[in-house]
Formats: sequence, structure tokens, C-alpha cells
Amino acid sequence: MTEAAGRTADLAESGTGRTPVEGLVHGGTGRTPPAVGGLVRSMDGPFVLRVCVRTPSGYRWAEQDKQRNPCYLDARGLGALRAVLPQDAAVLAAVPTLSASGLATWPALPTPALLCDRAYGAGRGDLERVCRALGGFLALLHAAPPADLPRRSAPAWLPEGSQAAREVEAVRRRLKGGRLARAAAGITPFTGDPVVVHGRFSTGVCADTDRPAVLGWREAGLGDPLRDLAFFLAELVEAAALVELADDPAAMAFLDGYGAVPEADRLVGLVADRLLEHCAQSTLWRPARQAAGGGPDGGPDVALPRLEAYWRRFATAVTA
Repeated sequence: MTEAAGRTADLAESGTGRTPVEGLVHGGTGRTPPAVGGLVRSMDGPFVLRVCVRTPSGYRWAEQDKQRNPCYLDARGLGALRAVLPQDAAVLAAVPTLSASGLATWPALPTPALLCDRAYGAGRGDLERVCRALGGFLALLHAAPPADLPRRSAPAWLPEGSQAAREVEAVRRRLKGGRLARAAAGITPFTGDPVVVHGRFSTGVCADTDRPAVLGWREAGLGDPLRDLAFFLAELVEAAALVELADDPAAMAFLDGYGAVPEADRLVGLVADRLLEHCAQSTLWRPARQAAGGGPDGGPDVALPRLEAYWRRFATAVTA
């Protein structure tokens, strides 16, 4: 069995004798697919397993929550979210459906590509245009009417007080954060009215199609709009640092699409906070790779100074 096949088997539905991936590929017929039946991507994280499979109608993403996390939206919550999502001609909001076993599946797409493939690669193409469109979409989302959704003061996948949150914080305290840590420590509390937020707005949940599609949504709720912005911007800053781009207009294009940000200094601090959080998570859940100095970041001691340099460049542009 291949590694991908083994990870797909972890998604097995209780009592059916086959995996949800097989059901996606064969429309529930029960036929056994060859070579895991069209699996084209597998992203096995600490909290969820995400896979993309080839189906007759296109490529479909599926996600299984390993912990049955009650903070993720259930079917009722996703229904409430659908009722208020913006209908943007430039960007598609692709909300998942949930099976009885908790498997989330998204609508079929023409490609398995994600925006992170381009953001973290050398050939970025028209990334600037896509980021501007996504910024405009996020502004519409934050202006949506209130919905019956949970209040989000922390990421849904990392609830405050959870064992995982405590482990991440312990690693983070050991990082040599420098100016990033000082900026994050100075973040003022959110005092505005909570708005509808995506909860994990990132290049990893944006399908890289002609009309970009925003996946995810199980972490959506009511919260601080700047945290949505900061999550995406931190990825763009990190990607630029790891690829070592001399000039990266994607972040400013994203903000240009979003429009005026009233608390630029606070946004800069939130981006620093997310960079540190992600570095701590990577150190905690990829210890072997970090210890070997493998991958593009080479471990926190190598990555943090580079991240800080690119974050400072971003901060200067945003607050100028």
C-alpha cells in the first residue's frame, strides 16, 4: 500500500467497508477503484486529513476532522453561513456539505491546484490580480449581515485552553521572536462589533481556478475582521521570505482589493502574531524536518530573522 493509500484508509467510514474517497470517485456505487481511485493530493495535518480526488465531474476536496472538534461548524451552522455569504462574480464561496460520519466535501473544481502552490513557488503568474480579487471578496464577507454563528476569539482548530494550544504556546515562548514578539505583545484587544469571518482565510484553502474559489468555512463565525486579513497576509509575507523575493506586490494588492483598514498598526501586530504562531506550530508538529534543517525554512533559528526582515518591509509599506 502506498503512503497516500494508507492515509486515505484513515478516512474509512464505519461499517461501510469502503472509504469516502471511493464514494466520491464512483458516486456511491461501491465499486473498488484502482490505485486508491483517483487520489491526486493528500495533506495530512495534526487536526484534519485533507484529500483531493479526481471524479467524473472534476476534482473534489474532502476533509475529515480527526478529533471531532465541536468548534467546527455543523450542518446547521454551515446552512446559516450560506444564507449570508456574498455573491461575488470574481470569487466563488465554496461551502462544504457534511456526511453523517463528519466527512466534509466541497463542490467539484476544474483543477486540484491551490493558491499556495503559486505563492510558495518561483512562477507566480498573476498572483497579484488574484490577491486583489480575494481582498475584495473578504471585504464583502466582513460587510455581510450578522448570522447565527459562534463567536470566534481563537482559531476553531486550536481552542483556548486545549492541550494543543498549550503545547503551541510553550514552543512559542522558546522562540527568539525579537521585534516580531514585541509587535505581537503590543496588540490591543478587539473592541468593535464582531463580523462574519472565514476563520482560516489562507492560500491553502483558495482553489487556483480562473475564478478563484474559497474553500474551508468550517472555522467561520463572528469575530475580528483583522484576524482574517492577518492570516492571509502572514502567509504572503512568509512565502515571500522563503522564496526570497526581491519585490512582492501581492500583499499590497490584497489590501488594495480589501479597501481602507482603520487600524494599520494593529494589523501589522496581528501579522507578526500569526507568523510566530505558525513558526511554533511548524516546530512542534514537524520536529524531524526542523531538526535536520530540511525544507525551505531550515528551522526557527534560520527562519525567524528572515521572516522578521520581510515583515518589517511589509509593516513599512502598510503604515507609510
